[in-house]
Amino acid sequence: MSESESVRKTEHVPEWKQAEVEKLVAFLGEYDSVGIVDVTGIPSRQLQDMRRGLHGQAELRMSRNTLMERAVEEVDDGLEELTEYVDGQVGFIGTNDNPFGLYRQLEESKTAAPINAGEVAPNDIEPAAEEESTDEEETETEAPDDDDEDEDDEDDDGGAEGLGAMFG
Repeated sequence: MSESESVRKTEHVPEWKQAEVEKLVAFLGEYDSVGIVDVTGIPSRQLQDMRRGLHGQAELRMSRNTLMERAVEEVDDGLEELTEYVDGQVGFIGTNDNPFGLYRQLEESKTAAPINAGEVAPNDIEPAAEEESTDEEETETEAPDDDDEDEDDEDDDGGAEGLGAMFG
């Protein structure tokens, strides 16, 4: 009994899950080279464009992670090591062509996209260089000294007498 079988909690696996695992096992056996591709943060339109671009060369198959892990465990082609990469939003990618050519094609098709809240930027983000201000600009924008305000306060009689004169 494998480690994942001892951890499983359900006695009965629904038929649709069994059918999905069978489809995934067939997918894994259909291609000479199979890998895991991370699609986290890729918009659905871009993902569909990627699938169209791969048509005839490779196939992308998405499923639930637990079902993908079960399928990898059922295949006896030395793919068991792939289970450690089934984490997050991932899918299987299979090809009968050169896998390095497929990798190159995928890397070339990457496009820059704005980052969403909670995501990690794939590259370092450097702030734009700020222009240095001259001494003249700094003196024009300085706040008034507190000493000037104190002089005005000394002329004021202060307290209720000053208010009485204003409203009186």
